[in-house]
Amino acid sequence: MEGFSTFLEPTEVDFTEVDLVALVGPTGSGKSSIIDAITFALYGSVSRYHDARLVAPVINQRANEARVRLDFELGGREYAAVRVIRRTRDGRATTREARLEVITELDDDRSPVLASGAKELTEAVENLLGLDFAQFTRTVVLPQGEFAEFLTDDPANRQKLLRRLLDIEVYARMGSLAREQAKAAAQQAEVLEGQLARYTELTPALLVVQQALLDQLDGFGPVAVDLLDRLNRSEIRLVELRAAVSDIDADLARVVLIEVPKDMADRGETLAALRLDLEQARAALAAARIARQQAIQAVAAAAEPAAIEAALLGLRRMVELSTDILELSTEETTAQASVHEALAALAKAEVVAEQAADGLRTARLGADAAAWSSSLVAGEQCPVCRQTVTVVPDHDPSAELAAAVAAAKSAAASVDELRVRANVTTTAAHTVRARLEVRRNEHDALGRSMATVDLEEMPQLERQLDHARALAATAKGVEAAVASAERAAVDAESRLEQGETADRRLRLTFSSQRDAVAPLGPPPAAGVSLVADWAELQSWGEVTQKRREADRLAVAEEGRAVAASKADLLGDLAAGTEPLGLAPEPASLPASLARLQAATEAEIARLSERLAELDEWRVDASGLRNEQRVNESLGRQLAAGGFEGWLLTEALEDLVDRASVRLQELSNGQYSLAAQDRTFRIVDHNNAGEQRDVRTLSGGETFLASLALALALADSIRDLAPVDTPRLGSMVLDEGFGTLDAETLDVVASTIEELSTSGRLVGVVTHIEALAERMPVRYLVSKGVTSSSVERVLS
Repeated sequence: MEGFSTFLEPTEVDFTEVDLVALVGPTGSGKSSIIDAITFALYGSVSRYHDARLVAPVINQRANEARVRLDFELGGREYAAVRVIRRTRDGRATTREARLEVITELDDDRSPVLASGAKELTEAVENLLGLDFAQFTRTVVLPQGEFAEFLTDDPANRQKLLRRLLDIEVYARMGSLAREQAKAAAQQAEVLEGQLARYTELTPALLVVQQALLDQLDGFGPVAVDLLDRLNRSEIRLVELRAAVSDIDADLARVVLIEVPKDMADRGETLAALRLDLEQARAALAAARIARQQAIQAVAAAAEPAAIEAALLGLRRMVELSTDILELSTEETTAQASVHEALAALAKAEVVAEQAADGLRTARLGADAAAWSSSLVAGEQCPVCRQTVTVVPDHDPSAELAAAVAAAKSAAASVDELRVRANVTTTAAHTVRARLEVRRNEHDALGRSMATVDLEEMPQLERQLDHARALAATAKGVEAAVASAERAAVDAESRLEQGETADRRLRLTFSSQRDAVAPLGPPPAAGVSLVADWAELQSWGEVTQKRREADRLAVAEEGRAVAASKADLLGDLAAGTEPLGLAPEPASLPASLARLQAATEAEIARLSERLAELDEWRVDASGLRNEQRVNESLGRQLAAGGFEGWLLTEALEDLVDRASVRLQELSNGQYSLAAQDRTFRIVDHNNAGEQRDVRTLSGGETFLASLALALALADSIRDLAPVDTPRLGSMVLDEGFGTLDAETLDVVASTIEELSTSGRLVGVVTHIEALAERMPVRYLVSKGVTSSSVERVLS
């Protein structure tokens, strides 16, 4: 152990070649922690805590992790169980290492590591020992306190504790599972019975009815085929007669449409008037076009107005440019005079400024000399000329320097102002000169382009322009007259075309009416007079109409006879289909018969399948009800008052028998145990076998009785283990010896010594020196400042 409970430092406890041993030490020294380390190494749990899964408290408060390794021998093979846990930040613990390995060599090539991981290690130990954690702590580490409570408790609590110690809860779980399965079977049976209830009307009689319907369909099929054939022939004849009536009606409709238009008589006069209007319009258009040609020639002979206008514009522009040139020349002379004046003033100001600057330099030199003279001392050498100073000058040049500075600033400001004025006048003079140059260039270029025209010709040019404009206006008026004449000619031509179109339309109407009745053989058109041809066609149409009306009456009479025969056939068909529930529709009857026959056959198959399925449901429901009854019976038997109660009674009686043998040995034959209504009674053989309440025993006697029960239960659980489970050769009794007197303690010690002779390791955890001294090997457990320690002592 290291970092485990009170054992901070690495500590090893060796039980090799030991049969009887005592762990001795004061309370809190760490005796029980050794037993805790064994159970923790195997199962990762500690039984002393209220929650055996709580492992963080086993880590020593001065350590961050706890290490435990248990080496043990089982079935001739040695094993090692190792667990290492580490404290986490939240105060819990996590497993850092867990493994079970074989220490002795294996006979084959299997890995010596049997399990790796906390859960896997626990499962491997349970499989190896055949005991889980609870069983191990009841057969190897005996809980004395629980058995003392078990001895004196009331029957209900004792039964509860015995059920837990012997793990009899399995039968309660079996009973609960049986009741759950009974409930599930009942629910499934109810579902099936509910489904069966939905089909109570589904009987074999329905199958007989569907078979009879199928036989009826088989008998009616040929009759229906014959009726439908005759109906089909009747329908064909009716269609033919309807077509004949339709043809006659079409002929009558075409003949009725023959009609001579009312305005046929005056069609020739109207066309003649329209042709005359067109000739007159075309003559007026020709005269207008001649006038237009004459106007065009006159305009061509006259001067071009645009050229005249251009010449006049050029002459007027030259006059404007001459005026501008004269004005700009005067302005340029004035600007040049201003420039000369500004430059002269600037030159004078610059001379004055230079003189002021010279005065300022002279004043500054005087000021500097005055500054040096302030450091002169009469009779001493001058630092500049190295001459002896006889008289120190007394002169203040500050007023002269200030006047010189003011004069220099004023002169400089005057120069700046006059320089700006000179720049402005020079720029203005350049601008005027540039404008003058532009006007002169434009005047010269315009003069060269108009060298053939003189200013004196302007009045003549203006008269020529007025004449040209008058000719253009006359030509425009003539052009408008031509356009009007053209519109009149187009309008007359359009009216004539419309008249001719109407005449052609009448001829087309005649041809259309004659073509419509062409199959009836109308008279041919002579083509001489449209009016005569139309009158002859109309007379023929009246005769033909009367003949086709007579034909229609004959066809209608035959149609009525065929329709009556069809009605009789439909009646026969309705009489045959009514029992079958089908509509007597000839067109859909074959398909309806086929669908009904297929549906009937499908219904017969469905009913057969469903009836078979219902039979299966009835069988399944019966089986589920039987399963329900069996599980309900098993659930009742395994209830607390059934099998479990019987088993508890049997276990209690077996436990009493075993414990009585042990108790008689421990009490020198004075006491044994009996059970009455699941209540323990003590039998006092020194008092004629009197039975009394176990609570009448003294503290030492109670310890002997509870020890007897613990040993008896350990033997019982061990006997109930599977045959192939390895026998555990260890037992540890943890405390409970402090209530014994010297004589009883001697008896208990003798019993413990006897237990060790059975070939198993027996250990006791005690702080009673008298008991510890009876043990051949003692481990003295003491607690130091930081860690507990263990020392092996031989008696």
